[in-house]
Formats: sequence, C-alpha cells, structure tokens
Amino acid sequence: MLPNFGTRQLNQLERTLKVLSTPLTKQQLAYRQGPRGTKIPYLEVSLAIQQANQAFGPCAWSSEIKNLQQNYLKEDGDQFRVSFSATVRVSLENGCFHEDIGQGNAERRQLSEAIEHAQKGAVSDAVKRCLRYFGDGVGNRILKDGGRDFN
Repeated sequence: MLPNFGTRQLNQLERTLKVLSTPLTKQQLAYRQGPRGTKIPYLEVSLAIQQANQAFGPCAWSSEIKNLQQNYLKEDGDQFRVSFSATVRVSLENGCFHEDIGQGNAERRQLSEAIEHAQKGAVSDAVKRCLRYFGDGVGNRILKDGGRDFN
C-alpha cells in the first residue's frame, strides 16, 4: 500500500539532488562592492558548508588542502600586504571529487594576521569553488548567471 500523499520521506539521494538542484536565493547571498557602484553576489563559506552538509550529510564529504602557496608578501609603510593561493579537493564518500584553486589577499598591520587572513581566504575560496561543481544549491548558479539575476 502506498503512503498518503506528502507523507513519504525522501531518501538520501533524493535529498541530495533536491539541495544540489535548487538555486540559492537572493537572500542567501552576500554582496561586495564591485566596479562603478555595482554589487557582486557571493556565497559565504559558512553557508556553502551548511548546504554541503545538508546535501551530502556532515560525515559524507571532506575537503583536503593539496597545496597552499604564498604568492607575494610586501611591506607597505605600516601595513603588510599578503597573497596566498590554495588548491583544495572536495571528496564525497562515494569517491567523486572536484579540485580547484582559490585566492586570498590581506592587508594588516601585523604580519601574522595578514598571513592568517590571506590563507583562510584562499582555502575558503577554493572550497567554495570545488563545491560549485556539484550544483546550483552550493553556488554554481551564481557564476552561471554572472550575478545578473541577483542585482
């Protein structure tokens, strides 16, 4: 006998596909200043992780830093300018994975703070770039639309 309409629970694959195929809403995105007064939408890493946990399960995916490289370090007066790039791999428990590179820049008075901020930015950017390959629900649509739907 079939369950009453609307009472059947989704299995994990159905939940995964639903989360990954549902585009993020304008309210889920953060915005930063772009050129000529434009606003550029982006996905905060905390929401990307939340969406990945919801789609795959919190113990069914992982991220691995494959490479973390300092691109430049410049002392400019009382500020340190630092740039890092990170290569990250996001893997699912079924063996599927995506790798991408992220960039992080920072300008701080303390060198240690500049390095930490740039490294975190590079890794966060790389994780988000990897996750977007899995679908619209983890950020892919932002790039596909180029922000046009969100302005």
